[in-house]
Amino acid sequence: MRERRKHLLLRTAQWLMAHDVFRKIEARKMVRAQPHPRDLEYHNTLASSLVGAGKMLLMQLQEHHDIDPLHIGIRFEDIRTMVIAVERDYNQWHSGMTDERRKSILKDVFGG
Repeated sequence: MRERRKHLLLRTAQWLMAHDVFRKIEARKMVRAQPHPRDLEYHNTLASSLVGAGKMLLMQLQEHHDIDPLHIGIRFEDIRTMVIAVERDYNQWHSGMTDERRKSILKDVFGG
């Protein structure tokens, strides 16, 4: 049990570090500058990998109630929120909006 706890907490810490690095690179390459096509490819791959790993981590943390990420200074809900935020940002950058959906949103927001 002790080894399982240590391993899961280590993976949690690694995911959090990967998230921090991803966000720093994202800010520099995607937000503060015009992203090049290669930057978009990297962002797509890294964001989807981070979301997948984050969702797996959340599942494993939920399965092991005795393993609490608070041991490394973060709440489960904070990790869940971070995964959702990366997924949302991934969708904003890499999911196109159809003309039909755009018109529907504009109609809902502005009427008419």
